[in-house]
Amino acid sequence: MTNFEKTLISYLAGKPPEYTSEVEYDVTIKDNPAMLKRNLTIIVAAVFIDKESNVLLIQEAKQGCRGEWYLPAGRLEENETIEEGAKREVKEEANVDFEPTSLICVENYPNAFSSWVRFTYTGNITGGKLKTTKQADKDSLQAKWFPLDAVQSPRSQVNLRARDVLKLVDACKTHQRLAATDQKIAPVIPKLQAYTHMCFRLMLVRKTNANFDVLICMSGTSTSHLPVVRDMGCCLRPTFQEIFGGDIDVLSHKGVLCVEHAGKSRQIYADGVCLTILVFATTTKDPKDGDAFVWHRIRNETIAADLDRRLKRHENSIPLFT
Repeated sequence: MTNFEKTLISYLAGKPPEYTSEVEYDVTIKDNPAMLKRNLTIIVAAVFIDKESNVLLIQEAKQGCRGEWYLPAGRLEENETIEEGAKREVKEEANVDFEPTSLICVENYPNAFSSWVRFTYTGNITGGKLKTTKQADKDSLQAKWFPLDAVQSPRSQVNLRARDVLKLVDACKTHQRLAATDQKIAPVIPKLQAYTHMCFRLMLVRKTNANFDVLICMSGTSTSHLPVVRDMGCCLRPTFQEIFGGDIDVLSHKGVLCVEHAGKSRQIYADGVCLTILVFATTTKDPKDGDAFVWHRIRNETIAADLDRRLKRHENSIPLFT
C-alpha cells in the first residue's frame, strides 16, 4: 500500500494525518485570512435524542426570541476549540455536561466578505441536571425534553425559535439509525490543526466503468495529495472552473469526512477551518493543467470497496449544507 493510499484511508475514516507545517493551498478563490468577529462566525450546536425518542431543547432568554425553544447553541469564542465551544454552550444553556461522539452536520454559508459556519454535534450526557426556571439567567430560561413527535408535527404546539431545528434533528436521527447498522458513518471529531484561512480539501471521485479515479494535485513542494482550496465557503463551481476550465457533472450528494481547526494558536491567526469533503462526479473531463492536477486510478481494493459502498448510498458521510 502506498503512502497516498494510506492517507486516503485515514480521510475516509475521519482521521486526517498530522501536518508538521501549514498546509499549502493549491487553488485560491478568496484570499482573506479568517478571523472571528471580523469575517468569520462559527456556531456550535448539539442535538440529544434519548432512548424514548425525546429531544432536548432550551428556552431562549434573549430579547427578540425570549420564551421560544431551540437547541443548545451559540457562537464560538476566541481561543476556543469547536469541541470546547459546544461543551460550554450546552453547560451554559442546559446545565448538563456531555461528551461528543461525532459531528452530525456541517453548514457553511459564505457571502462576498465573510463566512458563517455551524457545527452540530451529538453525544452522551455525562453529568449535571437540566436547568429549571429557578436557575434562569441570561443564557436560557430552562431546558426540557420534548417528544420528537410533538416537535416535528406540522401542528406542533412547541414554539420553536426557528424551523432549522427540524433539519438538525433529522440529521441526528439519521446518524443514530445508521450507527445501529453496518452502514454507520465514521465519527467525525474535529482535529486540532491550525489554519489561517477557511479552506476545504477536495476528495473528488469519479467512476469510469468498474474503476474509481480520484483527483490529485502534483504541484507544490509536497508529494501528491488531495487539492486544498482556499475559500470562505465550500463553493465547488468556481473550484471546478479553476481546475477543469469549466463545469463538470457532479452527483448531488457531498459530505464532510474530516474537520480541522485549532483556535488556540496565536503564533498565527488560527481561526480558519479546513473541511475534507467527498464529492462524486460523472465527468469525463481532464484537468486543464495536466502537470498540476491528474486523475489517479484507485487500485487498492479496500478503498475501492469503501467508495463503491458510499456511492450506492446517499448517506455516505456527515451532511454538508451550503
